[in-house]
Amino acid sequence: MATQKKESDDVSILGLLPVFLKITLALDYRLLISPFRGTKSKARTYRRDVSYATLRSILSNLSALQGQRLTPSTTQIYERIARARNTTPTSIDLGAGASAHWIGPRSAKHVLLYFHGGGYIAAASPGHMKYQFDLQRALSRSDCDVAILSLSYTLAPGATYPTQLAQA
Repeated sequence: MATQKKESDDVSILGLLPVFLKITLALDYRLLISPFRGTKSKARTYRRDVSYATLRSILSNLSALQGQRLTPSTTQIYERIARARNTTPTSIDLGAGASAHWIGPRSAKHVLLYFHGGGYIAAASPGHMKYQFDLQRALSRSDCDVAILSLSYTLAPGATYPTQLAQA
């Protein structure tokens, strides 16, 4: 069954202009009204209130495909973080579009399989990857011979669920 391309999935510059305009307007609006919201806002600070409003606008205006096109893949993030930490990136191809990335020695006695989350539509964030590197380092320092194998799977809508489970 062929799926129709939604107008919201347009990832061209012209297709993204209305989205960025909506986000910019939402940000500007919140910058102006936030100081006057008083106790109505659940955010404790001005900065947090504006940040939450901007994030809500981004998440409600960008489609999953647009978000994927605007952010780096899990593999790109892994390679960037590994190099920043003076580690040689080591990845393995699992077939069917999936790959896995080693954090720590492949010869470790224990391997922790890490699924970053993201609801099958979002790649691992730099925060996810930094956490994994920090976790592996902390475990190694406590005399635990462990490595982390971080999964990178095909994201929806490029592959529909349960493809990601089969790749795992």
